[in-house]
Amino acid sequence: MNAEPRNKLKSKAKYMKRRILKKDLWKITDSLLEQCYDLLVIYPNADHEAVNSIVEDTFDAYNELLDRANNPDGKDNPKLIKQYYSKLINDAHKIYHELFKRCDEAFKAAAKE
Repeated sequence: MNAEPRNKLKSKAKYMKRRILKKDLWKITDSLLEQCYDLLVIYPNADHEAVNSIVEDTFDAYNELLDRANNPDGKDNPKLIKQYYSKLINDAHKIYHELFKRCDEAFKAAAKE
């Protein structure tokens, strides 16, 4: 009798963690998109093609990471799932770091003009 609620709690806890991960991915994406929008508002002479490229790459990265978050490998093995999500989080850090760096470079280039 007590085993069923524990299993349900564990499955809900996993789902909630995945849900939090997906929300965090969206928050980072939203922050980056806002930064690109601010760039275009503050510096109308900014390179629109470069900013559009950053926005497109941001959506592509978000969609790829979201797809990976929704479809983990090794669903039956908790150890593999933990490794999978650790790698996903590390990849997300690298991807978003690069995108924020590109946006920062676009800000600097627009400020010089």
